[in-house]
Amino acid sequence: MGIDPTIDERFSLFLDEERRFLKKVFPQYPKIEANFIAYLDKPSGNLRFEDAVADLKKLPRAGWVKRKIRNPETVAEHTLSMLYTARIISPPPRMLM
Repeated sequence: MGIDPTIDERFSLFLDEERRFLKKVFPQYPKIEANFIAYLDKPSGNLRFEDAVADLKKLPRAGWVKRKIRNPETVAEHTLSMLYTARIISPPPRMLM
């Protein structure tokens, strides 16, 4: 595709550092570039966010697929389990008085 996220308006929500990082990543991983473009070209707002989250519910974890594990965990399932783990092992938040 050859998109330059440092000048492309669709990437204006990203920090300059993030845009430079993506510029390095895209040539090496064209599928990541294609996914970013497909996501950024969708209508803005909550609909776009909801679509992205819904996609994670269907996306199996790559390591599980590579190892041919039946019924692989999805990215959403893994993210949720990591959230719960982080909440359990993190110290409780300090209350502001």
